[in-house]
Amino acid sequence: MPEKAEFLKNRKEKLEKLKDKKINPFPSISKRDTSCLTAAKKFDNLKDKTIVLAGRVKLLRLHGGSCFINLYDGSGVFQLFVSKKEVGPEKYQELKLYDVGDILEASGTLFKTKKGEKTLMVDSFALLTKSLRPLPEKWHGL
Repeated sequence: MPEKAEFLKNRKEKLEKLKDKKINPFPSISKRDTSCLTAAKKFDNLKDKTIVLAGRVKLLRLHGGSCFINLYDGSGVFQLFVSKKEVGPEKYQELKLYDVGDILEASGTLFKTKKGEKTLMVDSFALLTKSLRPLPEKWHGL
């Protein structure tokens, strides 16, 4: 039980830090125009266009000046790549306040990584919902 209390305390602290930075952790609008499934299936047709994806963060990997995020929107999972150079250092620092389970929206263009993974090169992102509770166990679903 102490682990759960610590988890909630940590999430609430991040929520307060977002509010202190004047970031609305629960905005009422999203500009999503493409699903993860559509981005994957129509990759070649969309790769020269700016698209907006939105979904739940399933995996968040920060590596110095770059970050990989796996985003799930109900239709599937799609990888996002966020570069400090692309979004700016202040906006990039905001990622440290994000957690698995948060819902975010990201805008950018599609590309393939060196390993061939279809990915969105993010030029802007916004938090849509800050998750305060842990995700349910895998077998319970979202």
